[in-house]
Amino acid sequence: MERHDMLLKLKALKLHGMAAAFDEVIDEGMKRSRTPFDVLGRLLAAEDSERHARSIRYQMTVAKFPEYRELANFDFTESPVNEQQIRALHEGSFIDETRNIVLVGGPGTGKSHLGLALAIQAVKTNRRVRFFSVVDLVNRLEQRKPPASKVAWRSGSP
Repeated sequence: MERHDMLLKLKALKLHGMAAAFDEVIDEGMKRSRTPFDVLGRLLAAEDSERHARSIRYQMTVAKFPEYRELANFDFTESPVNEQQIRALHEGSFIDETRNIVLVGGPGTGKSHLGLALAIQAVKTNRRVRFFSVVDLVNRLEQRKPPASKVAWRSGSP
């Protein structure tokens, strides 16, 4: 089978990571006399990396983050938050323990930045996330609330 046919077959099988890495892995394998198992292993690793990256891109879209924030860009000297506690939360153990966190504070204290940074880190570690602003969340809850039942009131004595 020719190179072109192999690339077409990889793409038809939706092995885009393998197709993208094909030339580089084959060339390196030939130059360094790699075994077929080594070459195949490298191609499989490339496919795995591509699928992981694609999954993260998809989850970031589904989460509907208003902007991209990272903890590395947060200035702890300008905010009264506990840096050690935030860094511990950033590791995500609260998710494994099924615990919630609530960020409370005045305007400009970094709640949104920290919330986004924690959520984006969760996506990067293969967790599903959905971001809501308070306004969006209240509106969604209002839409789901059943209509108030009508109570008949009578005046006078029974």
